[in-house]
Amino acid sequence: MTTAASAPLPEDLAPATPLQRPFTHTELPPRPQKSLMHRAFSAATSWYWPADALAAHAAESALLARAAAASVHALALNSAWSMRSGFVDVGPSLPAGSPAAASPHALINTLVVEPTTATDTSAPPVLFLHGYGSGLGLWYRALPTVADALVPRGHTLYAIDWLGSARSARVPFPVAEVAKDSSKCHKDKKHSNNSSSSSSDAVVIDGKVPSGGRDPTVAVTEAYFLDSLAAFHSQALDNKPAIVVAHSLGGYLATRYAQQYPDRVAQLVLVSPAGVPPVPPPHVQTFANRPLPWHWAAVRSAFRGMWEAGYTPFQLLRGLGPVGPRLAGWYTSRRMEAVDDAEARELRDYVFHVNAHGDAAGEKALSALLLPGAWAKDPLAHTLPQIWRESGIPTRFVYGDVDWMDFRHAARVLAADATASAGTPSPADVSVHIVEGAGHQVFLDNPPRFAETVIDMVVNPHPLVARLSGEDLAVALASKAAEEIEAAAAAAAAAPVVASADAHVSTLQ
Repeated sequence: MTTAASAPLPEDLAPATPLQRPFTHTELPPRPQKSLMHRAFSAATSWYWPADALAAHAAESALLARAAAASVHALALNSAWSMRSGFVDVGPSLPAGSPAAASPHALINTLVVEPTTATDTSAPPVLFLHGYGSGLGLWYRALPTVADALVPRGHTLYAIDWLGSARSARVPFPVAEVAKDSSKCHKDKKHSNNSSSSSSDAVVIDGKVPSGGRDPTVAVTEAYFLDSLAAFHSQALDNKPAIVVAHSLGGYLATRYAQQYPDRVAQLVLVSPAGVPPVPPPHVQTFANRPLPWHWAAVRSAFRGMWEAGYTPFQLLRGLGPVGPRLAGWYTSRRMEAVDDAEARELRDYVFHVNAHGDAAGEKALSALLLPGAWAKDPLAHTLPQIWRESGIPTRFVYGDVDWMDFRHAARVLAADATASAGTPSPADVSVHIVEGAGHQVFLDNPPRFAETVIDMVVNPHPLVARLSGEDLAVALASKAAEEIEAAAAAAAAAPVVASADAHVSTLQ
């Protein structure tokens, strides 16, 4: 694995030549701080703002070093694969109207895992896309097993940090500015296969959505990420169709990418994807309307207000100063089980530094794309079948068995599609897979089983590892329906009691 000694801020990066493709930039030290006052201020405040790009690079390198050491080929004289990392400047390839086009450096942090000897170059590359508050480093537990199996078959693996996230360039998030004239951004390219109000090709004029259009914030936010991903795909993968493995919010964006660029996606693997189900009707209790004691209701109301105002968890992390790393450690200790204390520290450092360093950018996508409770403003449920029926892209859904993302969301989409198509088989295989012993971070909780599942998906056109049968999905949906009916009946039974109580109070008055 080739790494550099330090990681600067994006404005301190300069083209480095010669540099092996796909990289256009390497990591250089930050520019010297010539001002004595500047150096004094930095020294005096470093205790309160402990996150920086250098620490983020060190934390990422520590996790990737574990990945390299975990390979079964690690001790062999001739390893089957090697790792390289660097930046790809996608700025020159962005369309003129793209939200990120004005940035001088639209740098995508990239990891390449490639064969060390000649292999079959016709095998599609595999592209890993992380979720919210994450980065390419968190694939480190699963990547070695996947690489050991797939790289000798000719598959090159790529993992990137989304633009504005983790260690990629913090290109300013443009929603507030661009929404006013986002018609310049997207009428959405000729690649779009979307339709009606769910389409991502709606025109937004002067910040207003024409009839049948979409929320301009959603459209511009998706453009920020998808334009840069398309530019990366063009520069690094030469537009070769890729097997896309995407987690959580990355799964939402990957789905939109497959809808806009179906010719660039050979297979879509959605790992606990966000944004699948439609917003539930009012009678279904969720985080947003569940009855709570007054003090917790006040907390929820404050949380909703901060969410809608665009505040992010990582702004809190930055504002807490030296307490921030402890909060990150508390989070990782509960969500990411470590093998030992050293790995626990590396996970904490990675999650803290890649999210807290630099200005808020890509993290603002949370409230731009989702409502409180993680419900998508523009759900995927109605357009997902287009991917396998119209575009012919094999699509996989992967969940943990204790995942807070409910696999039945995907099951409902498949059931609705089967009904709408009158049982006509899809031209592309579609499947739901459950990885046992795993939560939302499937690839961290049970990396061997997750890797086995992904390998099976890449190698076999009809993967069976961890796959749920149609009967399993039907039973799960029937069970959930019974729960919802019972909850609705309980709510209806409680309603007359409340009404009679109100009537009793009115008679007393």
